[in-house]
Amino acid sequence: MRNPLSRRPDTSRPSLRERAASLRAAAERLIRGEPVQSTEPAPIGLAFGALDPMHGLIERHRAAWFAFQIAPPGEATILASDELDIALQTLLGTGCTCRADAVDLLRHLHWFLNTEGVNNPADNFDWRVAQARAIDLALLLGPAASRPR
Repeated sequence: MRNPLSRRPDTSRPSLRERAASLRAAAERLIRGEPVQSTEPAPIGLAFGALDPMHGLIERHRAAWFAFQIAPPGEATILASDELDIALQTLLGTGCTCRADAVDLLRHLHWFLNTEGVNNPADNFDWRVAQARAIDLALLLGPAASRPR
């Protein structure tokens, strides 16, 4: 007998395994030199992107970051770096439509700034904009939401 209080699986969102496979496919596409178009959300963000573009942009940035990390030296690294820059600029230039967007973007920026902190020079303009956006979101959301998870 099934427990009536148990949660049913959410079939509207992709599973973790599907998201990982989609992330890998997006990374491989970027490495082959087929960048994601700037208006197209990353494949793993489609479930969110239809409802809220911020989630699609966050997923696109993660896919571009992952592709850059595994790109072989040479042309593939340059293409992945360009896509990562475009994804970051698009993400930073998009406004949040609700508080949940702001919280998700702040968490993503915390992850990105902490992960890439040692690799970015202080004079990198996009890096400074990402820091400023994180500070702005932290001030907007208050201390409870601004703590990284």
